[in-house]
Amino acid sequence: MISSLKKVNIIVERAEILLIITIMLGLTLILSSQVVLRYLFNSPIFWAEEVASQLLISLSFIGISILISKKDLVRVDIIIQNIPKHFKKLFLILLDLIALITIIIICYFSTKWISRAEVRMELSPTTGLPQWYNYIVLVTATYLMLWHQAYNLLLALVSLKANKKLYDIPHSKNKED
Repeated sequence: MISSLKKVNIIVERAEILLIITIMLGLTLILSSQVVLRYLFNSPIFWAEEVASQLLISLSFIGISILISKKDLVRVDIIIQNIPKHFKKLFLILLDLIALITIIIICYFSTKWISRAEVRMELSPTTGLPQWYNYIVLVTATYLMLWHQAYNLLLALVSLKANKKLYDIPHSKNKED
């Protein structure tokens, strides 16, 4: 079961990386076009700033999801370094569980928020498109964060049960044995 989940996690992570590359390419093209049209032809793209900011926000959310998948989120580990070794694994699992619960709450409220009628009917002032198109990317990225965090917690629990080394401090990348 773990190997199947690992394959799914890798596929999701690769899709997120491809999406980030695509968003970065789009962001670069939009902003480059905006600069050229504004300063050379004195004719700016009126929707460029709004679309660029939405792409940047989406990029950030998807990037956080990838960081959760790779276990590369920044953390203050002074507490972790001062915990006795026999409590360290349990403490890290507790932190993973708290993160999972927090992401579940965010998923619940973001889904509830995006399903409200006034949010679904809100239109972008510059493009005229429904705003929920932009918001759905953020909600989807939050659910991807939930997937990665649940997978990481499952790995930590399996590792604890197998009595393997759970985390290295300083933090190492993708120890998924």
